[in-house]
Amino acid sequence: MTSKYLIWITFLLSFFASSAFSQSRVIEDSLVYSDPTLSKGGGWIYGGSVDYWSVNMKYKPLNGIYTGNLQYDQPGISFFVGKGNLTALINYKDGSGTITYPFDYSKVKTRQAQFSLRYLLDELSTTYFTPYVMASYWNYHMKSDSYYTNGTFYYSETTNASAPMIGGGVIIPFSNTFGVRLDDLWGVTNASGASTNNNKYGNNGNINMLTLAAYYNLTNNINIQFGYQLTQLKPSANVNEVNRNIEGLYAKIGYTFK
Repeated sequence: MTSKYLIWITFLLSFFASSAFSQSRVIEDSLVYSDPTLSKGGGWIYGGSVDYWSVNMKYKPLNGIYTGNLQYDQPGISFFVGKGNLTALINYKDGSGTITYPFDYSKVKTRQAQFSLRYLLDELSTTYFTPYVMASYWNYHMKSDSYYTNGTFYYSETTNASAPMIGGGVIIPFSNTFGVRLDDLWGVTNASGASTNNNKYGNNGNINMLTLAAYYNLTNNINIQFGYQLTQLKPSANVNEVNRNIEGLYAKIGYTFK
């Protein structure tokens, strides 16, 4: 069973579980505003969080026999500001890790930045969830240095990519303190890169970013979030690169000014 199917199963479970809370909800005072990034009553809201990501990807070289395992950690930071149904969100993460193979390995450094606009479709709210639409711009940098197992360097590659994305999602609140957020974004990447043999290259490809997050408000201002993200894209600008799955788990602790 793929991770994407697991996400949709989680979504369905959340949907049906939310019905258990439906009779105790105050519908006119929607629980959707328990989401720490939403403004209630049309006023301004802003805040931020300190983030930590753990990312994994199975990586098989284009002409390789063995599959490597890429594991890296990315500390990050996020900010948001909103008024009414519109929220602007920005996040940045930067980290490093290693792809290990039987006969060599690669040290990888990567950073990502993403700016998103989200509009809450509160007129379409139901007892169980509120939908929203999103537009996003994503920027990605990766540098990979390859070594033989004896530590001898032999190859380096850099990739810079960007993608505008559109999509949507739902917020599923369970109470005044806890809820779930699920969204899916689609776009087209434009990547360029270079390697140590002075080759310059580039490619275009599709990107799909599926994110599931659970939030919990510890106080009126302090919140924590835990989430999972599955991104399908071409992580290298190599002209022969193929789409790969990158999975990430993350935790955030944030503060909201209301």
